[in-house]
Amino acid sequence: MLRFRPVEQFDLIWASGLFDYFTDTTFRSLLRRLFSAVASDGEIVIGNFSENNPSRAYMEVMGEWRLHHRNAQTLQRLASEAGAQLDSVSVGAEPEGVNLFLHIRP
Repeated sequence: MLRFRPVEQFDLIWASGLFDYFTDTTFRSLLRRLFSAVASDGEIVIGNFSENNPSRAYMEVMGEWRLHHRNAQTLQRLASEAGAQLDSVSVGAEPEGVNLFLHIRP
């Protein structure tokens, strides 16, 4: 269970290397809580490994490092299910496409 309860608002909330450890249920739950912590003109950015990660097999077999790899459509769906308006949601990627970035504006 998540106990995080934000009491301040921020212009930018950046979470990379966190949400890919979460199930979809936990992802949605924490994202809902972050909505109250972002300023009305702010932005939430969530990094998540892409399903196109060429190192995934190595990470899982050799490193026993298991993450929830997601695609852009899944990230958009999770944001919507958490309460974000789809017109405030976009997904970008770094040049290699290994890391996706979910952008949400309130």
